[in-house]
Amino acid sequence: MREARNDAPAELTMELRDYLVLLRAFWWIPCAFALAGFVGGWIFAPPAPYESFFRATVVMAGDTENPGSAERPELMILDDLLSLVQSHAYAELTFEAIPANQRGTITVSGIQRSLTESRYGRVATVVVSGSDPDEVAAIAPAAASVFPGAVNAYLVAPGSQPASVQLLDPPREPTKSSTRRYLIVGATAFAMFALGTWIVWLGGSTRLLKNQRIRSARPGSARSRDAKKSSR
Repeated sequence: MREARNDAPAELTMELRDYLVLLRAFWWIPCAFALAGFVGGWIFAPPAPYESFFRATVVMAGDTENPGSAERPELMILDDLLSLVQSHAYAELTFEAIPANQRGTITVSGIQRSLTESRYGRVATVVVSGSDPDEVAAIAPAAASVFPGAVNAYLVAPGSQPASVQLLDPPREPTKSSTRRYLIVGATAFAMFALGTWIVWLGGSTRLLKNQRIRSARPGSARSRDAKKSSR
């Protein structure tokens, strides 16, 4: 009679202790993957941009900075600062404030892409970033000089009392901002390291499963005897 076959699906499993022993033996695999990820991330990650920034306070008349008060809708102006800074209108004002002899290849669209803003309370921080330090150095002071007028021209309703916009920190010399680049390189290296450890686990589990199948197929094994008994 034919022996009964066990069609139960095999599972790739491994005890943690066995995996740690295997990982200790093949530590070079995840390390090699991490090194490849680090080199690849360093080569293909975008270069660190140059940045300059300025800070300014934006205070409305009678503003109590109470976001829960429906009687102070002018507080929405502070939330609209990012849209203003990244707008084409603000980029045009900034471009016009740059001296003609410093404009070089600077364009309005390039200025618009280089600007971003964040706010903490009434303090707005406007950041200018780009690959050319000379362009960043020309854009930053121009953007700071037109910022108060742009806030009152585009965010304050006509006839209302103008906002008080005062610079706290003037633009500084552009410096390289490498934080984002390092994060990309580190994340790539870590992901490749995790892939290497998974490959070690997969190889060990596959080998363990193969050995179990070989042992169970040998004559006289417990699984083989059970199969013969069930076939009688």
